[in-house]
Amino acid sequence: MNEEAKKEVYKRYYIGKMPIGSSYTPGIRLWNNGFPVKVDTYRSCTNACHYCYARGQSAAMIERSGVRYNERICRYMTSAVIQQLYNKMKNPNGWMGWAMRGKYFIEAGTMAELFQEVDVDVRSTWNFLQMCRIYKNPLLINTKGNLLCHNEDYFNLLATHTAPVVMNISLTTIDDETARRYEPFAPLATERLKLIRRLRDYKIPSVIYLAPFMPGVSDVDVDRLVKTCMDYGAVGIHIRNFYITGKLLQQRQWKNYRSTIAKDKFARHGVGYSVKSEYMLEAYNAMNEIANKVDPRFKIAGMKTRWFETEPNHGKIMMDGLPQKFKDGIIDFTALPILRKIREKQGEPQVLYWDSIGYKEDKINHPNTVYIGGDEESSWLSSSCAASTGSMSTSSVETLVDGFKWIKMGMWNGTRVPGYMSTVGKIYPVVEGDELFKDEFGDLVYSYIPDTYEEALVRSIPMPYKKGGLKVVDLKSTQDMLKPEREGGVEDKFRKMKKGDWYDDFE
Repeated sequence: MNEEAKKEVYKRYYIGKMPIGSSYTPGIRLWNNGFPVKVDTYRSCTNACHYCYARGQSAAMIERSGVRYNERICRYMTSAVIQQLYNKMKNPNGWMGWAMRGKYFIEAGTMAELFQEVDVDVRSTWNFLQMCRIYKNPLLINTKGNLLCHNEDYFNLLATHTAPVVMNISLTTIDDETARRYEPFAPLATERLKLIRRLRDYKIPSVIYLAPFMPGVSDVDVDRLVKTCMDYGAVGIHIRNFYITGKLLQQRQWKNYRSTIAKDKFARHGVGYSVKSEYMLEAYNAMNEIANKVDPRFKIAGMKTRWFETEPNHGKIMMDGLPQKFKDGIIDFTALPILRKIREKQGEPQVLYWDSIGYKEDKINHPNTVYIGGDEESSWLSSSCAASTGSMSTSSVETLVDGFKWIKMGMWNGTRVPGYMSTVGKIYPVVEGDELFKDEFGDLVYSYIPDTYEEALVRSIPMPYKKGGLKVVDLKSTQDMLKPEREGGVEDKFRKMKKGDWYDDFE
């Protein structure tokens, strides 16, 4: 399909327009990526990727409010919502104002394409980027690059942004013909690769967001894939699992796919399927081996369920290898420094005390207060960080909690369940009897248990709200364990890099 034909398809795709409400999410996945705000300018998309699960999620969210979802209705963020987002900056309380004023990264474009052709008329993404220019907010952008590949106005707006920009360019394959079968209206793979090279000329780093990682498609020739991405100037590859869920489960295309070219590569995941983590790890290791032979700076990321078998990285890109101006946009308190400390002796069982391995209040930048009721931030922080904060109040009564106490609650102590650390594989809460054990400061204690010790040291106890109970370690078993310690500040926020280990051409 030539460009003129594609433009005609875009023009005919949407049959109407409807504004969407709140399009930003505070705190989503903050413990493992360090990006405190997520924004989507659209909840509809003209790329029509066959594997897209976001359409199903958007449909569920919209239909929950009693509106029938139609993917051919352009659902866009209005200027009023954009202004509402930045009005948060004026509020001295809460998470959003703190994040916006602190110039931390905004991750944009997780539910639909930011740069789809309709934006030339709607101007949702255009207006959002203009606001980010005014307030000098750094951006982490997920895109297939639609308008950026051929519209100079949009490219120049991004290329001359007033703060650091990091790009996640989505690909499933570098083969144009294969990509077109699964992504009918998206730019060709080669167009996206050329975009990466051009962005690099403007000192904008790009990572290949290999999303979703599709067996039989994304892994056909990993040697060529890695080397091609390196040749075009990408700084890494982030592998994201392929989830066949929702309406995709009923589609003949994906039933046939799982039984033929991807046979035995999927396992049950909730009510759907995902690529077996063992198979993804095999591809991950193969890609890293290839990259290390050519340029060790080029890293493979992803595999967040394999914290102790793969190198923990901030989000979808290897921030450790970029200049300081990019690192400044990452919050000070993620789980990564803690996990890296544990990895130093990952063959040994370890007992984890917040006072020893966690953060010190006076050594990190953190919000003064966080809403746990009376503001939409509270419901978003509860749902997007559900595993770590449990159930926060949805009361209409404005309720604030001390910011550092909230961090410790989210990452460590939790509310009705233990904190985020209990969701990391090989880390288990410590109990005395069948009760969660707390130290002299009132904080939960955890234990890291390597696989070879799990059978002897880990057991399950009943736990409300947790199906199958909670895996724990007895306090008496931790007495002789290694007790790792950190200074508790930003000294290990990133891996130590030598000058030649990072991409100084992005300075």
